[in-house]
Amino acid sequence: MNAFSKELDKIVRSSLKSFHKDWCEMESCGREREAASRYVFANLIKCCRPGSVLHDSAQIGIEVAVRQLDRCAEFPNVGKTVCKDLVIWRDPNAVQLLEGLVFNRTTA
Repeated sequence: MNAFSKELDKIVRSSLKSFHKDWCEMESCGREREAASRYVFANLIKCCRPGSVLHDSAQIGIEVAVRQLDRCAEFPNVGKTVCKDLVIWRDPNAVQLLEGLVFNRTTA
C-alpha cells in the first residue's frame, strides 16, 4: 500500500469508528442511505484538512456513478457505469464523465 492509500485508510478508519460510536448512541437509526449521508456529513467531512489526501469536502460523492468493469463473456450485461453509495475522488469536484470521454478514477 502506498503512502496516499495508507493516509486515506487511516482517515476512513478513524471516521468510521467515530460514526459507529455516534450511531450506537442514537435513539433511532435509519436505512443505508441515511447512514451513508450521516457518516459523510457528521464524521468524514470533519477529516478534511489542507495538505491531506482528503483536503476538500468536494472530493466526497454520495450516490454517484463510477466506471464499471469491462464487459466479458462471464458478465455480458454489465453496464459502463454503476452507482456507488460513497466515493472519495482524488481531486475535488470530480465526476464520472459520459461515454466517449476519459473516466475519472476514484480514490476509494
